[in-house]
Amino acid sequence: MTKGDTIMKRTICFDGPVYDHLQYAKDENSVECQRIKKVLTDKIDTLIKEGECVFMSGVRRGIEMWTAEIVLEKMEVYPNVSLICVCPYEEQPTYWNENHRERYFTIHQLCTKLVMLNRHYENDSYQKLDNYLLEHCDTIVTLNSEESRMARKAAQMNKLILSID
Repeated sequence: MTKGDTIMKRTICFDGPVYDHLQYAKDENSVECQRIKKVLTDKIDTLIKEGECVFMSGVRRGIEMWTAEIVLEKMEVYPNVSLICVCPYEEQPTYWNENHRERYFTIHQLCTKLVMLNRHYENDSYQKLDNYLLEHCDTIVTLNSEESRMARKAAQMNKLILSID
């Protein structure tokens, strides 16, 4: 980098099908799950190489949890990377299995910043989470963008949408 070069800083969030709709998510050792994680890792690597990155995650099971874990690994190597966890409500992982709860709380402990939107679940908790993420990011990385309500809303807000397969 030479004097006068500018460092691009972007705020990025991730979107994908919810955990219960991902057949391969229940077996994270499956070929399809490993493929998706590799694609996510490659996309995160590319974004980091392009400049300073602030990643945001609601840490929902599946895509968001996986990307948060990948970003935490990258934070150990790249000082220009940070992770903001946005929790829709304090009791979010209450009914998750022990493995997912432990991962969730580890992510929260290691993230750069934690934002808590509500203390208790409300009917629109996840809609508020999506709105918060979209209001605070400039780029959304999405799996299955044609099916994503969040990606459609991001397009209306003129956000950069990067689709992965």
